[in-house]
Amino acid sequence: MNVNYDKKKGRYNGFSCWIYKNYGKDRCTSHAIGWKTLNQLVPKVIRLNAEAAKLATGKLVAAKAEKRQSEIQRGKRDLKKVDKRITELTKILTKLYEDLALEKISEKRYQTMAPSYEWEQAALKAQREDLAAEIAQGEEIYDYIEPFLPIIWKYTNITELNAHIIITLRTVSGRVFESHYPLQKSSVQIF
Repeated sequence: MNVNYDKKKGRYNGFSCWIYKNYGKDRCTSHAIGWKTLNQLVPKVIRLNAEAAKLATGKLVAAKAEKRQSEIQRGKRDLKKVDKRITELTKILTKLYEDLALEKISEKRYQTMAPSYEWEQAALKAQREDLAAEIAQGEEIYDYIEPFLPIIWKYTNITELNAHIIITLRTVSGRVFESHYPLQKSSVQIF
């Protein structure tokens, strides 16, 4: 998002879409949010979440850790099942090809059976990549819960938003934010 800053008045006016501004309507639609609207909505949400985090620190860490760990364990179980099935399909396809080579089955039969196994194997490999990425992301998020809490506690009494608060919360909000575009002097990117 681009920050619109009025130098004469010395204040922010709002944010507009960086992608639309730089690439046009082919990549995004024109949208923006005024500073007054943003300043009414966002601090309230930040205060509520900060207060909740402050009141339930132990429960929050334990609950999130437990939930994340159970999701990671489920993902690992699913990954193990997918790996097992991929191995089985590889064996089936190898055996099927050998049967064709040894003329135990006809070419027509091979052409009927092989594509469905190959399709299933390709789908499982894509699913495997998704599961591995999900597990890695889950473990990464889990590592950032505790360092995030002291930072959010500072904002329990926030009344007004500024660029420093946005940037701070953006960079340490419990996930690793990788900017798709480098921060420029006149822009703050919020995803």
